[in-house]
Amino acid sequence: MALPRMRRRRPSTFVGLAEMRARLAGEVQQRQLLLAEAQEALDDCDRTILRLHPNGDPGRIPAIQYQPVRLHIGRRGALRGTVMDVLREHSPNPLTTPKLAALVQERLKIRFTSNKERISWVHSVNSALRVGVNRGQAERTQRGTFGAPPQIPTMWRWKSGVKSLEMLAAEMDAAGFAYEYVKAEPEDATA
Repeated sequence: MALPRMRRRRPSTFVGLAEMRARLAGEVQQRQLLLAEAQEALDDCDRTILRLHPNGDPGRIPAIQYQPVRLHIGRRGALRGTVMDVLREHSPNPLTTPKLAALVQERLKIRFTSNKERISWVHSVNSALRVGVNRGQAERTQRGTFGAPPQIPTMWRWKSGVKSLEMLAAEMDAAGFAYEYVKAEPEDATA
């Protein structure tokens, strides 16, 4: 005896469209809330400008075109490769993390619209540097200090083919040379 043939139930087109519409409606509501918050902040800024310059017209200030940061820089590992290339080009001189991030940013032609995006970018460069240290391509020559002034940024240098400071010190000790280790000041602590 043959089993009865069961029909597969497929969701109707109407159900799919209704679900899509519900999702889009939720997205529109969320964006309208964000737009309302941005408009309120803009109005507050305009009122403040008018208090400072009663005869001014805040509407004449041109808007800056928003360009979000490109999150996808290229193939996997491209950021680390670019960071290591910049570090290699400046070898044997060490670079601070902010200076290195600025050089990589310039090379990749990335522009930021907020300080939050820039800070996130420096963290990404820092992560790429840590991977480079783990792979033996780079080394940290000075640990940064944060918090109480003066803030000292971390210094990095290309390691491949260059002896580390510890190796040089050991060689000098073995050869009987006297030396004094002096910490180098960062190139540009504000960069």
